[in-house]
Amino acid sequence: MNTEKRKVFVCALSLGIGGVEKALLGLLNSYDYNEVDVDLLLANHDGEYIKYLKPQVNILPKNDFLSWVLLPKGHIIKSVCQLVFNPYQLWCFVKNITWGVYHKNMAQARQRMWRDVVDTLPHLKTKYDEAFDFSGLFRSYVLECVNAKKKYTWIHSDYNVYGYDKSIDYVLLNQFDKIYCVSETCKTIFDNVYPLLSNKSEVKQNIVDINFIESQLNGKSFEDGYKGVRLLDVTRIDPNKGLDIAVKVCKLLKEKGLDFRWYILGNDPLGYRKELENLIHQYEVEDRFILLGFASNPYPFMNDANIIVHFSRFEGRSVFIDEALALKKPILLTNYPTAKDQIKNGVNGWICEFDENELCEKLSYVLINIQ
Repeated sequence: MNTEKRKVFVCALSLGIGGVEKALLGLLNSYDYNEVDVDLLLANHDGEYIKYLKPQVNILPKNDFLSWVLLPKGHIIKSVCQLVFNPYQLWCFVKNITWGVYHKNMAQARQRMWRDVVDTLPHLKTKYDEAFDFSGLFRSYVLECVNAKKKYTWIHSDYNVYGYDKSIDYVLLNQFDKIYCVSETCKTIFDNVYPLLSNKSEVKQNIVDINFIESQLNGKSFEDGYKGVRLLDVTRIDPNKGLDIAVKVCKLLKEKGLDFRWYILGNDPLGYRKELENLIHQYEVEDRFILLGFASNPYPFMNDANIIVHFSRFEGRSVFIDEALALKKPILLTNYPTAKDQIKNGVNGWICEFDENELCEKLSYVLINIQ
């Protein structure tokens, strides 16, 4: 007997490089497409991970409003040109981006923007069984413009770091059937902020596709011919990723006479690389702390590294660390709020306080004992 396929709608920022994007890829590729039809709406269609999607995923045509409604400061002229024939939306855009710059809070400015314009946006005609706001950026759109029996949104990090106006977000969150948090700690933090929504929040961990990872292990890896111990962090170059303290720890380890090289694999979306390069030069570790840049396939690098390090200041649940665990790599993390959701200290890795001397001491121990 033939049963009708379940129809699912997913809205997300992009399938570019990043942990949330990798988690989205894992979710989409986990579906049984004999049972499910998926429509995917992306704000940005230029992502590196799009080529890894299963062909059954139906990528909907790009809608420009998903870009300008997020108030992109780097694309103001482009956004204004898109809105020149809609005076109300243009006025809302200028008003809210000005508010965000003045108050130094673009997260709340985006919330205000959605509140102002969501009623002017086009509605999808398709009727869905489920609709997902995967990025956590499109709550208003999914609630108001998508026809679905059940609606879900995601919390990918410590909720408190988002900087949202909690009264505005509460009204939206309360309308979802489920609020998925990527780790126990994320849920605990969220429930403390919104105790009345704790019955809606649920832990839904990111999906790590080990078969996909193993299929990618034969690609390009390190090319410097180095034979010593390789430390690796796969992360965007971002002040929140703790790369400043990593450089300082690198200097301390070098002064101890330890043999290692420390590699950073990732892109530079915020333009922080030059500042980081200056810090590397200041601490005289150009020969040890190496910025490899972006690689669409990080898995050969991860497989060939001896130690995975991740000195982030905060995370939701790091997809990179889940993947490193799948590859059975030694891992050293800083003690950001959700670190203990992934690592049991001294069992499958180490967790240290965000202190350069403590990190140096622990990493020295690991380096000496791994050689």
